Amino acid sequence: MSRKTTEVAALITYANNELAAVFPTASTDRRMGVISMVERILSDSDNYNGYRYLDNNEVEGDLPGIREGNRDNQFDNTDDTRRHYF
Repeated sequence: MSRKTTEVAALITYANNELAAVFPTASTDRRMGVISMVERILSDSDNYNGYRYLDNNEVEGDLPGIREGNRDNQFDNTDDTRRHYF
């Protein structure tokens, strides 16, 4: 099999779009697969710079990763697969 390379920035952009997507096939299981893959590649290539949770303004019509403006209950009824990688 021939070797191919891709830009890490392009991978992060693709992963972030998948993790923010709201459509019928955008399941938690699918996002967990994206998270597993992107964290492995970023770690192995020394490009891991962390992530933040997507807030309720960034995920319309679905559970956010964090609820902005609600300090006491910011993680109530949220989905920790809603992330944005740096």
